[in-house]
Amino acid sequence: MSSNRVAPSAIGSTGGANPTPESLIHEFEQQFAEHVNSKSLGKQGIYATAGAGAASLIMGAVALPLFPMAITGGIRFGIDLARQKNKQDLGYPQDGGIQRPTSRRLRHFVLWVEEKLWEAEVAGKADVHPQIIEEVFRAFSPWLQYYYLLRTQGQHGEDCAEAWQTLLHLMPFYYLLQTRVGANAFAQEAQDLERALDAETDTAAQSRCLYFVAVLDVIAGLDCLRPSTEEKLLRELGGIKGAQIRPTATNLVLEPRAERQKHFQKLTASIAGVVSRSREAAAAGDSVSSERACAPPTDT
Repeated sequence: MSSNRVAPSAIGSTGGANPTPESLIHEFEQQFAEHVNSKSLGKQGIYATAGAGAASLIMGAVALPLFPMAITGGIRFGIDLARQKNKQDLGYPQDGGIQRPTSRRLRHFVLWVEEKLWEAEVAGKADVHPQIIEEVFRAFSPWLQYYYLLRTQGQHGEDCAEAWQTLLHLMPFYYLLQTRVGANAFAQEAQDLERALDAETDTAAQSRCLYFVAVLDVIAGLDCLRPSTEEKLLRELGGIKGAQIRPTATNLVLEPRAERQKHFQKLTASIAGVVSRSREAAAAGDSVSSERACAPPTDT
């Protein structure tokens, strides 16, 4: 649980109306932009120092008279690089686009989602879960698609170099699923979805079943990682170089494995029905393949 949780009244603050996916992602974009911009000057200083240091090593051995110019160029290069990284972090994958969100963005995104789910639970607003969960799948869609591609090529294991970046970017999704509030939200949404299918009241319900095939794939793909691999992924996500990963407002810290298994058992049991329906529909040729489970339904 992150330490910067806001007041539960933030949910439903617009006259009691449920937030739309657009308003939710707009809220995240604002908060994330504030975070990135607050760290921007410090990052520019670090990259500028590194650029100046690299320039001094190169030019000091080549042409001493050009040394001041090289230092200035190195500083400018470092600042430009920091700005480019900030721009990448702030990028949002558009429908139909191929841009994959950065690990920094996804890490902050799942912590923000965790906040929203806690607020909804405290405020008794479980009906906001569909909007939040849709944004989760939209955010991770590009990396899920790449994971499925690597899996068809047999290159999705932790020992495959090509898979490392995919596992790194899916780890925030795995983190969310292993939290109590995350597992409960996905389980509740699956049960609500199954009831909608029984009542035939939601024309898009069948396509949303595919979301939960992706949930099982993320759990299966990352739950079998070696502890040492888990730790390396979490360290890289948080940019941690110290002796220990400590819970902070921006670090992902997994539950002990025994606790994770309890949450996963409840979650997988709750979504078994919709996953079964999805696979039956796919076998009958009535749905797209499960490798596209991450794609949100198209608005009509």
